[in-house]
Amino acid sequence: MNRWRALATASTLVASALAAGAGSSAGAPAESLRLLSGNPSGYHQPATFTISGATVQGMYPSAVRPMPLTIVNPYPFDLVIGELRGRVVSTSNRRCRPANLVVRPYAGGLPLTAPARRRTAAGVLRLHMPPGADQACAGASFHILLTGTAKRAGR
Repeated sequence: MNRWRALATASTLVASALAAGAGSSAGAPAESLRLLSGNPSGYHQPATFTISGATVQGMYPSAVRPMPLTIVNPYPFDLVIGELRGRVVSTSNRRCRPANLVVRPYAGGLPLTAPARRRTAAGVLRLHMPPGADQACAGASFHILLTGTAKRAGR
């Protein structure tokens, strides 16, 4: 059985979550994930699919906001998505630590089928700014790495 396992590429998805409701932000670029098909002796044959998150605005201490996800399947076969996760990796302000925003577990039904050669709405990740968030985070952008696992449907 060929399994597809996603590994994040070097770049990160930029999903802007603006603290204290300050300003607006342009749309975030998509994050490409590297998939490796495998067999018992190891993984080989790199492949890619894309997970993107919508820009989230209006964050402030104690706020929880959804970040809608989209998956793009470039293949002529369906993918079955088994896991989707996000993790804050950096911010636009050095004085604002990534811990000032929490990415909660995926909120959506899994497994999720991503139809061949289509863009698919894939549920949401909920972003939470803890009550004690640092004032340095007002207006900061948080960079969120999205990862997931998938396999070829019917395998």
